[in-house]
Amino acid sequence: LQEQEDMMNEWGMAESEVEAATGDQAATPKMTGRQKWSLIVFGLTFVIMIVSFIPWTDLGVNVFEAGQVTEEVTTTMTGEEITAAIDDANDGATVTTLSEPVEATSVSEETVQPAWSSFLTGVPLGSWYFDEASTWFLLMALVIGIIGGVSEPRFVKAFINGAADMMSVVLIIALARSITVLMGHTGLDMWILNNAAAALTATAHAINDAIYTATSVSGIFHQPSIGTPTRPPTSHATVTEHPITAPVSIFAA
Repeated sequence: LQEQEDMMNEWGMAESEVEAATGDQAATPKMTGRQKWSLIVFGLTFVIMIVSFIPWTDLGVNVFEAGQVTEEVTTTMTGEEITAAIDDANDGATVTTLSEPVEATSVSEETVQPAWSSFLTGVPLGSWYFDEASTWFLLMALVIGIIGGVSEPRFVKAFINGAADMMSVVLIIALARSITVLMGHTGLDMWILNNAAAALTATAHAINDAIYTATSVSGIFHQPSIGTPTRPPTSHATVTEHPITAPVSIFAA
């Protein structure tokens, strides 16, 4: 009860309780200054995230990369480095060998001076991905906690609870990825593709579409929840099912 009372005082809810106790039900609860600034910063966090994922350079907008200076760097690669790069690109599913020693030249661009918008995460807006977005949200969670005046024990407890909610999703995605790697190494994926395509080739296109739609819809209804280990999210379907069902549709078309 003491913790609840402290939370109400911290977030400005005590005044609302007083108004309700006095019968002033029509009075609108007023937001505190901390609450207003927390909401403003929260909204700006998502605005910057959305802007950061738009490929502005591809659209001809270079305002976020202003001030960036790059230079070309030429390096010589040996045959082992070339084959290792090819095998890594194929997730280890191939073993490339060369009949004779070779050398190659790799030309890449390195940033000498970062763009002005790189001060947030080290990458300019418009070039963000999951690493930058995770860093941004972690940083802004700390900032909003400070602005809102959240105590350290409450902040740590909320952070741990949020991380715990994500663990089931992370484990399911990792398991789905391991299944994909095993299927790629054993050739099981190609066996399924060839047999499924052979079975569907003799059927009409309308039947193929109906089967694919029924499979996708049934998969969605079998994983409606994201927070429980026994009911996995649709992320595992994206990793395991779609790499098989999509090529089957192409082969059978």
